[in-house]
Amino acid sequence: MARGPGRLALVLVLAAVLAPAALLAQVYRWTDERGTVHIADDLNQVPEAYRAQVERMARGLGGGIQGPDTVPGPSGGRALGTSERWRGRTLAEWQSDLRDPAARTRAAALSALAFYGAAAVPALTLALRDPDPQVRVSAARGLGQVGPDAAEAVTALGQGLRDSEPRVRFDAAVALGRLGPAARDAVPALGRALSDPAGEVRVGAALGLAGMGPAARGVLPGLVQALRDGNPVLRMSAASALGSIGPEARPAVPALLGALRDANTSVRTSAASALGSIGPAAREAVPELRRLAESDRAQDFDTPARDAVLRQKEGVLRQELRVAARDALRQIEGR
Repeated sequence: MARGPGRLALVLVLAAVLAPAALLAQVYRWTDERGTVHIADDLNQVPEAYRAQVERMARGLGGGIQGPDTVPGPSGGRALGTSERWRGRTLAEWQSDLRDPAARTRAAALSALAFYGAAAVPALTLALRDPDPQVRVSAARGLGQVGPDAAEAVTALGQGLRDSEPRVRFDAAVALGRLGPAARDAVPALGRALSDPAGEVRVGAALGLAGMGPAARGVLPGLVQALRDGNPVLRMSAASALGSIGPEARPAVPALLGALRDANTSVRTSAASALGSIGPAAREAVPELRRLAESDRAQDFDTPARDAVLRQKEGVLRQELRVAARDALRQIEGR
């Protein structure tokens, strides 16, 4: 049997094939040896050398992102008390590592601090100004893990969208999305980040906006433009963000209707879900949604028969699309 990274990659592929449809909405992130962040919607797009360190970020079809897989935290997902121990150390003891000269040690301490919730927010916020980019990445991820209780860090995370390192900008954007509507003041900055020169940052901006709900309505034009980007992950994320806005995203219906014919199945699924979230105002999409709900034959899947895993995965993705189209029809038609 295969061992090491190859075996892990096989397990992840099979998990994607066998998982329920709702779990297939994934964004995969990995960082290469130069520190460049890469994003994909298919594990097979991740170079084999990086599959052992790939992060799966679950994307909700109705908008938003759950964030990367992390080391399991306290039971029930609760924040630790300041005197409680995580891996044998208290909050104060982890904070002492932030003065360590080794960037790796500081980054590890920030990852641990996130389990202490609001009590760790001041230290995490301050670390967004650390001279080492990986430490700043860990700080942004930690604040995202804390979630809405990190609302006081919104300004600092907004400044992180202008960081010199694209990977920091990406994680700042995703963290703002995990803070949700509590970070609504950052919506204009996230809208500008949709035009960032780094592709991964544009994806992060769309993911961040997907967590804002109706508060993201002020950047509708930017999200509509993102539906035409060459990166399918960005198109998928932009559609999810439009869906999170709800009925107020009515001006985006024509663009989402076009996205129902996208070459990428996951983009079509996100567009269908978004149209359902818009509701009766998206009635013009009913004929196309009805066609997709019955059978999605707009794009022929021509992977050779020998690629059975890929073929099976695409079949499951098509089923996810049909389910999303049926749900959208019920929402639009009031059933």
